Amino acid sequence: MAIEASPDELDRIQHASERDYAMGNLERDSVRLREVRTALGRIRAGTFGVCAGREENISPKRLAAVPWALSSARRRRTAGEERSRVRSMNRSPWMPEKRLPKSEPGPVFERKV
Repeated sequence: MAIEASPDELDRIQHASERDYAMGNLERDSVRLREVRTALGRIRAGTFGVCAGREENISPKRLAAVPWALSSARRRRTAGEERSRVRSMNRSPWMPEKRLPKSEPGPVFERKV
């Protein structure tokens, strides 16, 4: 991937955007390749089509749609529900411990010109 230098700010922004888009595509492709290689390893090991978490068969319909699937649709649903439950129980880490009363001013940010 070549990085072009350009004196025009809009060109630099456009090139940066295109570079970020290409990097995202490379990352997704890399993840998918890793998933496919793992699936090929499971074929060689004789465990292809078996859910990694429940030791049950993954449905042929799911494997037709997602041949690299590691888990059954039921396990994915259960795991998603569990993540949602845990998220709702845990308070967000970026929420402040205490909110300022309306009478107290919040932090003041000065804008440098």
